[in-house]
Amino acid sequence: MTMSTPISLTSSAELPGVPFATIRAAMLTLAEAGVMRVLEDSSTWLHLRTALGQITFALAGTGVAVKIEAARPDELQTLRARLVDRLTDAVPEAASALRWSGAEAAGALPANFRKITVRGVDPLGTAFLRVRISADDFALFDEESIHFRLLLAPAGTGTPTWPWIAENGATRWPSGDQALHKPVYTARHIDPAAGEITFDVFVHEGGRVTEWARAVTPGDTLGLIGPGGGGIPRATRIHMFGDETAFPAIARILDTLPATAEGRVTLQCDDGAACGYPMPEHPGITVTWLRRDCGINLADLALAEEDGWGDRFLWFAGEKADAQRLRAAFKAAGGDSDDSYIAAYWTRPRAA
Repeated sequence: MTMSTPISLTSSAELPGVPFATIRAAMLTLAEAGVMRVLEDSSTWLHLRTALGQITFALAGTGVAVKIEAARPDELQTLRARLVDRLTDAVPEAASALRWSGAEAAGALPANFRKITVRGVDPLGTAFLRVRISADDFALFDEESIHFRLLLAPAGTGTPTWPWIAENGATRWPSGDQALHKPVYTARHIDPAAGEITFDVFVHEGGRVTEWARAVTPGDTLGLIGPGGGGIPRATRIHMFGDETAFPAIARILDTLPATAEGRVTLQCDDGAACGYPMPEHPGITVTWLRRDCGINLADLALAEEDGWGDRFLWFAGEKADAQRLRAAFKAAGGDSDDSYIAAYWTRPRAA
């Protein structure tokens, strides 16, 4: 998946006294897992690419110099925070001592945080609710933006505690009785000029966002972190597989793919096409609807296409175990991470 905008912003830091080999090994492990891609690698230099930007590690005396690059301030902060989290697992003491050039002051709200207001909620088909929200500024969102985190405070909370920036650039989250529920959703429609975003909630009993969307009233406020994650595939041939949790993302991609794109989409839900979710039509894409009780597993369908993985983009989103199984097979078959998006959008509950 390629980045659509040129890299223009940088931030740097140092890891004094940390062996370059330690950092290199930790980052190569992440690259092996598909979290990032290696562009250059040597005993003194490591250059990586992620969906948000690029990261460079270089031997600097007895330590390591780090530079991150991204196209926008929110992406730069997200990349900074994610890298701190990764480094904390490998070299926690060094990660806590990081100080980044150009970073927001400690205690500030993240650059990609927005306080939002609910404008309306409407039923959509048999299994979704469409939510419309607004904010003073959605300028960071554009046609390439696809995902965001909804931030819901615990029920009964007076004034929520929002995330803040730590001294080492990490994003810190409130905990305990102030802990936020922060699920990821797809921005289905974006109107930056009007400051409005529409997203769709899959209705399932016991879901916290389902309960919130059923009870929320216009004028209620909450938080949002985004945009981030996923992105729009730049593909001329694509095969997509998804259940209800993936319908909004697939619909957004179909809206955005060029008219010359070709491929197939396989969708699965309880009622099949009768669920009434408005999936866009595309001249080169065939859409197939499956009922959940048909006995067909989406990951198995994707796996059956292994011989064709090399000449098309593979897009899959659904249950965690299925996504893990497909990702492992794709990697074992020599698949290129630039030619796939395989994500877990939900986890099947364990049997009692």
